[in-house]
Amino acid sequence: MQGGSSVLSSSWRIFIVLFLGIYTFLVMLEGRFFPQGITVIQKMVTTSVNSTTTVDTSSSSSSYYDKSYSSSSDDETTTITTTKLRNSNNNNKKKNHVDDDFPRMIITGPCSGSSITIQVAKHILEAHGYQVFAGKEPNVPRRNRFYDEALEKLRKRLKKEPTSSQIVAESFKILNDITIKRGKILLIKLSNIREDMLEPLKEMGAKYAFTYRDNVLDRAVCVTRDCFQKNNLGYQVFSNGTRSELCFDRRKSKDKILAYINNTDAMIDFMQRLKIENEKRLVDYKPFVTPAEMWSYEELFVFEYTDSRKVFDQSVQMWSGFLKNFAAINQTKVEEVLSLYRNSRPLPSPHSSVIYNINDVKRALSNNADLKQYLRESIGNAML
Repeated sequence: MQGGSSVLSSSWRIFIVLFLGIYTFLVMLEGRFFPQGITVIQKMVTTSVNSTTTVDTSSSSSSYYDKSYSSSSDDETTTITTTKLRNSNNNNKKKNHVDDDFPRMIITGPCSGSSITIQVAKHILEAHGYQVFAGKEPNVPRRNRFYDEALEKLRKRLKKEPTSSQIVAESFKILNDITIKRGKILLIKLSNIREDMLEPLKEMGAKYAFTYRDNVLDRAVCVTRDCFQKNNLGYQVFSNGTRSELCFDRRKSKDKILAYINNTDAMIDFMQRLKIENEKRLVDYKPFVTPAEMWSYEELFVFEYTDSRKVFDQSVQMWSGFLKNFAAINQTKVEEVLSLYRNSRPLPSPHSSVIYNINDVKRALSNNADLKQYLRESIGNAML
């Protein structure tokens, strides 16, 4: 009997060792693929009742492989309680709902409300039963965790050096496969679709939505305050006019950061080019987006600034059309999600509150009727 007991004890030890080994492997696997993203998402859902999520609307410079999204908008912040988000999600029980394997891609430029657009789209898809991993285009190799892996795969397959766009597209494939295995769908931001990305994305069955920021002065101010157009349009300053070097980190600063436009000719040129670019992209991306609808950032989010039922109903219609390629959209579920953001923000401030040398900008725009319309001289005008 003692020998049998010894054998049994030995078997249990072997079983425990194997179990710990498998568990360690799975933990390492989790860290390899989604070191922070999944954990952050879980924390957002399980936050205590009294906690809140601060919504920062700007595009983040962090890799989408490393961070999940917070709801946001380019230059202002909103607070949505996690209690509301959690209760909304509880009404639509999450299930392993992957009945397709195509990535969803929202095409939009920098300083165009991309973060808040991704976040609201994510919440709407979750309300439809999907589990979503939301991410951002990995256009900076050092922030792309799959860049080297994608590069080596392409070198072996193509027998030549791939382009950066091909490497990015291959990165999408790798991440999409991982996301699917986890029972999720991939929702991602693209700034544009380059020609050498078309075939890989087509093979993946990618589906698209397109949005843009209509107020080109807002974009000019945003890229200046974030240093995206450094030494071109101008630079960022503190409220007393002292130059700041915070750049993108100004979004985390308690100090008010303004744009100093020191080259109004360059600003006019930039705004004109953006206006033409918006018009061109609406034409160019229509074949990719149809039958979904294309709306501007201002049109999609006007409901955040008013309690009007008419405006809210129009927004529900627009969002339903905007996401038409991503799922069989149920407008009731769209309404449930958008109601969390309805009338949640004050009307946009005049441009004088974000442009230090506003009089210079006013003079530059005064003789340009086509661009003057974008100047916000009082609260909430100029298309928000």
